[in-house]
Amino acid sequence: MLSPDLDKTLGQYTSSVSTVQEYYTYNSDTWKMVMQPYLIENYNLLPIQAFWLVIDMPDSATSADFQSVVADPAFRNICSAIYGDVAAYIWDLSENLAMITELITSLETDYPMVMSSINEN
Repeated sequence: MLSPDLDKTLGQYTSSVSTVQEYYTYNSDTWKMVMQPYLIENYNLLPIQAFWLVIDMPDSATSADFQSVVADPAFRNICSAIYGDVAAYIWDLSENLAMITELITSLETDYPMVMSSINEN
């Protein structure tokens, strides 16, 4: 490594990527293991699916009752818990993207030889 500072920055970036991957996996698993089973067990999803996919069905079959889902206390609690997790994920993702921008700027200004070797390949 050419510089301890660059080495440190790359280490922080790697750590940030790992955190984002962990949040993504956790939130994906929460959807698959908590939210999806809850919705499947408690609601008729066909009207919602028809509404989003614009399936040609009678109006009575496609009028999704979103009010009952949104008013359901268990659904609201699940959404609140997921929101807390996703908000942290989005913040970490934003930080990760800022680090990428910083790394690119640093490489272009402080380590032009690195950039030239990247551009050659």
